[in-house]
Amino acid sequence: MLSDQIKQHLNDNDLLFNSQYGFRSCHSCESALHDFLSDMNKLLSERKIGLYFFIDFRKAFDLVPTDILIFKLKYGYGFDDDSIKLLTDYFKNRSQFVKIGNIISIICQVLLGVPQGSVLGPLLFLLFINDLPYFLKMFLSILFADDTTLAQSSDDYDSLLKKFYNSIGNLTKWCRFNKVDINWKKSEIMFISNKQNTIIPEFIDIDGNQVKVVSEFKLLGIIIDNKLNFKSNTTKIKRSINIRLYAIQKLFQLPLAVKIQFLKTFILPYFDYCATLCIYFPKSIIQKLANLYNNCIFKLLDVKSIRDSIINSSDDFNKWNSLLEKYGLNGFQHRLIIRLAIYIQKIFCYTNSPSKLANCFTVNNDLNKSYNLRNLLELKIPDKGKYNDYGEDTFEYFFSKFINTVINEIICFRIGKYKRYVKENSNILHLKTLKTFNRFDLKF
Repeated sequence: MLSDQIKQHLNDNDLLFNSQYGFRSCHSCESALHDFLSDMNKLLSERKIGLYFFIDFRKAFDLVPTDILIFKLKYGYGFDDDSIKLLTDYFKNRSQFVKIGNIISIICQVLLGVPQGSVLGPLLFLLFINDLPYFLKMFLSILFADDTTLAQSSDDYDSLLKKFYNSIGNLTKWCRFNKVDINWKKSEIMFISNKQNTIIPEFIDIDGNQVKVVSEFKLLGIIIDNKLNFKSNTTKIKRSINIRLYAIQKLFQLPLAVKIQFLKTFILPYFDYCATLCIYFPKSIIQKLANLYNNCIFKLLDVKSIRDSIINSSDDFNKWNSLLEKYGLNGFQHRLIIRLAIYIQKIFCYTNSPSKLANCFTVNNDLNKSYNLRNLLELKIPDKGKYNDYGEDTFEYFFSKFINTVINEIICFRIGKYKRYVKENSNILHLKTLKTFNRFDLKF
């Protein structure tokens, strides 16, 4: 397929921006959010103030100028003449019409945009927007297709705003050159800081456009607030789950197998979506999610009668997990730990995993320092940060420690049937996790 050949060319020559997470093999919303949240916690650890600009491009896919895209493919990405001719022909002679009832509009020629619903369309859009971060070197850029987030930080608000205004002009220049419009009413800015007495305005003026300053923003399905307490996101999950539980409350006569399938199909995806982001959650939020998870099980399965007699300690949580395994389920902590273990193995072992995340780890053996033989294959634990509070809530710190203490060694990633190994040993991994990370030591 043409798209496979293009992907091979991009991978072989490392042409895609390393923080572009959309429509790429082994990349995901989850990885993009790890990049974003880890940066936030590093910033707070350094006692800086950060600005996050969430950009909404107006009808991004539909308004891509195909002539500019073809120009970029030829001169920016090294596509040969035959490829350019083929892609030029791909965009020619496209038309569309609208039908309402029995009324059909006139047929109009499509002059802009990449075709959505195709395999090639999203890939071509990535190539169109791929040069944007290189125009914005003063920003940290994180992209998921057309969801673009820019970040900057400084020691105080005044210097941050000055830095922002000195560099944001490159964004508007790129938009003018590429004939792209920003939807300023839907674009928003969020400041994050643990400094006291910082006065934040309601709007920031960008090129004559008033951009609203918000305290929280929904990014890739997750509500992120400027305090990083994730209360709004947890409330959203709880509300969505309760709606679905209410829909089935009058159907408790259903067979057990049907109720289990309902749980797996309509409830668990809310817990599983970007579940590894729990490493940034306060313990209180993880506890609320655990309570909600158990409540769903109690309402759908007849296990409440044995709950109180067995859940008193971490070993009892393992008994609870073993009971749920009979239904094809896991306890809440076990489910999280399994997902953490499988996710980080993909980051380490998959060739096309996000390079920015994969490259943030350092093996002791590569440091050429004096470590005992036992520690050579372990990962270096990064410094927590000057103030030793938010430093632990970073991707590299948590997973370096998780691999060293829970997985034991990186070499374990190479064992055959790793996923099966993790699931079969979830009780052991659970006990190891509790010894290292207090946030998972929950009450029942």
